[in-house]
Parts: sequence; C-alpha cells; structure tokens
Amino acid sequence: MSEPTFAQRISNRLLYSAQPFVMINYLAALLFIAVRLYELFSVSHVLDAETSFAGILAYALFLDILVLAGFMLIFSLLYQLLLRFTGQTAAVWIHCFLVLLLLYTSLGLSQYFTITHIPLSADFYGYSWSDIQETITASGGISPLIVLSLAVLAVIVFSLPMVARKLPAPKFLVQGFYGLTVISIPLWLLVAPSPSEFGKEVEFSVVENKLLHFTRESVRYFANSMVGGRGSSVVEYPFLHDDTDGDVLGNFMTVKETKPNIVIIIVEGLGRSFVAGGTHQGFTPFIDSLSQHSLYWKNFLSTTGRTFGVLPSLTASLPFSEKGFMDLGTKMPDHRSLFTLLKENGYRTTYYYGGA
Repeated sequence: MSEPTFAQRISNRLLYSAQPFVMINYLAALLFIAVRLYELFSVSHVLDAETSFAGILAYALFLDILVLAGFMLIFSLLYQLLLRFTGQTAAVWIHCFLVLLLLYTSLGLSQYFTITHIPLSADFYGYSWSDIQETITASGGISPLIVLSLAVLAVIVFSLPMVARKLPAPKFLVQGFYGLTVISIPLWLLVAPSPSEFGKEVEFSVVENKLLHFTRESVRYFANSMVGGRGSSVVEYPFLHDDTDGDVLGNFMTVKETKPNIVIIIVEGLGRSFVAGGTHQGFTPFIDSLSQHSLYWKNFLSTTGRTFGVLPSLTASLPFSEKGFMDLGTKMPDHRSLFTLLKENGYRTTYYYGGA
C-alpha cells in the first residue's frame, strides 16, 4: 500500500478533527447571520425608496459569509494548533470562547451602527475607560435585559458542541467548509464593495461588514502607532500637498466700515444626511435655505471623531494629537487661531454651551 501524499495527509487530518469543530462553526454562522439581519432590518429606513433592499440584503449577506469564512480560516489554524498541545475537549471550549467574543463584538458593532449609522472605526481607541463608561451611562446604561441577553447568547454558544456532536458531519460539508475558508479572502478581494459603486455613502456603510471594518481600521491604527505616524505617503494622506490655491475666498467678502458680528454655530452630529439632499433631509429647513444664499460646502474633512476635538480643528486647523490638542495643557505650543486673529482686530469672544 503506497504512502499517502502530503495533500491526502492534510485532508485526513481535517476530516478526523472535523467533528464537532466544523458543525460548531456552521451553527455559529447562523448566529452571526441573525445579528447581521437584525442590523440590516434596523437600518433599512435609511435607504431611499428606489433602492432595492432585497438587493442590498443579498449583497451584504454574501459579503458577510466571505468575511466570516475568513475569520474561520484563522480559527481553524488556531484549532489545529491547539489540538497539538491540548485535548480535543479543551480545544473545542477555547474555540467556543473565541466565537463568543467575536459574536459579542459583532453584536456591539451592529448595535452601534443602528444608532449612529456610522461604522465604528479606530476612533474607539481615542476613548478612555472613563469615557466609555460615561457614554454607556448617558445612553441608558446596561439594562438587566441586555445582561440577560448576553448570558443567553453565551449559553447558546457553549451548548453548540453538544448539539454539533449529535449532528452528522458528511464529507461534503467538511470539504465545503474548508474549501470556502481557503478561497474566502481572495474571493472577497474580487467582489469587495467600493463607495463609488453606491449612490450614497450610507448605502455603502449598510453593506460594509462592520466587524471587518473595525478590524481593518484597528490594524491600521496600531501599525501607524508602531512607526510613530511617520511618513507622508500620498496613499495614506491623500489630502497632503503644498497649498497653491492662493486667496480663494477674498472675492466673496465685502469690506465695510462696520465690523460684522461673527457667529459660529456647532451642532453635535449634524452631518450631510440631515440637510437638503441627504437621507434624512427635512430636519434643517432654515439651514437648507441659507445654503442657497451663501458659501456652502457639501463635504468637510474632520480631523477627529471626538466631540472636544471640533474647536481646535474648526477654528485653528489644529491636529487632534494623541488625546486631543486641548489636553496638552501647559505643553500646548504657541499657535494662531481664529480667536487670536479676531482679538488682534478688536473683537471680544463670548462662548455659549447648550449641553448638559
């Protein structure tokens, strides 16, 4: 009898260790799909009437299956490694624990998106633990129902091995699982969505997998942190260039003898979705009317995702830094801002805050 080839040995090894690992992942996939369906139906109202929700739904679920298969490829490699150092039982329980963490993360990211309609990005790492606690408290805190739901979800996940062992694991299911995990990443690269494919940014955000988005942005954040943010790549910083525009606003200004009052109104969370032409248009009729008789920019580049970063950004074009420019305190360097320029021209500043 001839010796099995390397490919045959790998195949035999995967088939031998497939039960209950593969069936656990099939069952877990149903939980991930349920979370995604909850998210998609919760934000379906942000899509325009002419947008096919069925098409968005099918496309999003197809991409999610590929993303999930990619994560399962990593889990499969880890599982095979664990089998070398632990028994199957321990490896299965560790795998279930990792699946639960991924499921909790996916649920949290989906919940965040249903509220903000913006995928959570690396802005998360700009929050301290006290900031996170304050945000959770301000949004109603963690109710007993949420705790109970998370506990039930944990019971379901850790019950999967018992259910999986009672299910048959035919060869075609095992081969299909590992086949999909292997081709998932290159296939996703071929069909990955691009913002240019959608009429509105919110449509792209709905389709995009939130777990993949957060993972990708996190990797980029920590990679940049490791190199200290050095470099000036035009790919990473597409807006970085020498200013050659000159005075582009001067022609729109009329110099008079009497100095005008300058009023800056900053509204938390007022994005383009709420003004004329946006998904939630109609919320700001007065601002919409002003846009027809003034300078109006449909797009604006923010230097930070944090609320307290808006003043340095808006009035002085200052960077956020690690914890915000205003957090520098006594280490704050001398700088020019709209306030210093106005003070030099005889203005005085009054600040009103309408928050709690």
